[in-house]
Amino acid sequence: MPFSAAFPVLTVHGLSKAFALYARPIDRLKEAISGRQRHARHQALAELSFTLHKGEALGLIGQNGAGKSTLLKMIAGVLQPDAGSIEASGRIAGLLELGTGFDLEATGRQNIALNARLMGLDENQIHAMTPEVVAFAELGPFIDMPVRSYSSGMVMRLGFAVAYHARPAAFIVDEALSVGDARFQQKCMKKIGEFKEQGGALLFVSHDLNAIRLLCDRVLVLDKGRLIFDGPADQAVQAYYRLLAGTGSTSGPSDRQLPGQQFDIPAQAGYGSRQVRIAAVGWKPEQGVQTRIVCPHQGVESPVPASASLQVASGTRVCVSVDVVSDIAFRPTVGVLIRDRFGQDIFGVSTALRKVDFVLEPKEQATVLFDLSLELAPGHYSITLAVHTDITHHDDCQHWWDNALSFEIVGFAGQFFVGLVQIPHHIQLQRPGAGQAQ
Repeated sequence: MPFSAAFPVLTVHGLSKAFALYARPIDRLKEAISGRQRHARHQALAELSFTLHKGEALGLIGQNGAGKSTLLKMIAGVLQPDAGSIEASGRIAGLLELGTGFDLEATGRQNIALNARLMGLDENQIHAMTPEVVAFAELGPFIDMPVRSYSSGMVMRLGFAVAYHARPAAFIVDEALSVGDARFQQKCMKKIGEFKEQGGALLFVSHDLNAIRLLCDRVLVLDKGRLIFDGPADQAVQAYYRLLAGTGSTSGPSDRQLPGQQFDIPAQAGYGSRQVRIAAVGWKPEQGVQTRIVCPHQGVESPVPASASLQVASGTRVCVSVDVVSDIAFRPTVGVLIRDRFGQDIFGVSTALRKVDFVLEPKEQATVLFDLSLELAPGHYSITLAVHTDITHHDDCQHWWDNALSFEIVGFAGQFFVGLVQIPHHIQLQRPGAGQAQ
């Protein structure tokens, strides 16, 4: 069900929250006695506004300390804002910090009733939902044991089961969902997808950017308590990467109609300090014509050619060449990252990961060749390029170029397989008494 602006489930307007930070606990007492300020003021959120609509999945990302947890606690009613308002239409259920709202001395079954009452359910509704919660949480005999005896994964199971089966209008999920075994996480993600398809609204907070891309229609990026981006998931992730790379700007108001305006370098040209930069990328199948795409420079329109011609069969070997030019003496890491049409990271490799070490002198250019066997399922993919230091681009990003080129896998050049990628494998057959594999 597509979301509709006519049905806002959650409206946040002008929300602000600050905390007093004391260097020592005794400073709080001294301040109360003397009247002299002995604390520093931390602005956790500043004039934050957004709306979550029925049937919409809204993502929330940002670095640690950006204000995400503060926002969620205010929506859940745990904290009160200094200014602004939060208006909810319908019940909002949240899976926030593990153990929040649980009585550790009470049993799991007793906590189901306790949390359901806190969310406004009556006794008949609680009685009806309890068997569903118990079955979904898969806690077995532990459901009648004190929650203090639960592991973190068991607490997450119970918390998710209660929040989901309370039938809320909006569901808030944060990193608590990352706790527990993979099978139960997949079960939860499936339920979240069903919840959204049935018209439920979702506020999803995660550092898992692949999950953000897959689940969310729209994403907010917070930085130091301010909203700096509100728009499509792919563009939001690029904005977040710019922040990690130190090239994002938090100055100026956020404008949803003009997403990405806060950043100086156009997305088409990539971002980074660009003292060492990617000049061009090449694509050469083992049997095919070479394609070379020149990186557009800042402020210069140079559209990337249509990718219709970049078609190869699964299993084809392709050489991706990356031309790098430097203005300074630099020991670079050059990397490539393949993503699928949903923006999921499929495979990435770099010179640092493969111990290929080299130095560029000022005004020197070099080409790094990546010989790739594209054992991918048929579909559309993109290649992102990066130049930085060490393993990641978080500390010293020179140039990050998202979606530098796109290609399509059509059919199979070698063995057929199912799934997303083919893993190197060998199949053997053994018969009892045969003495050897066939």
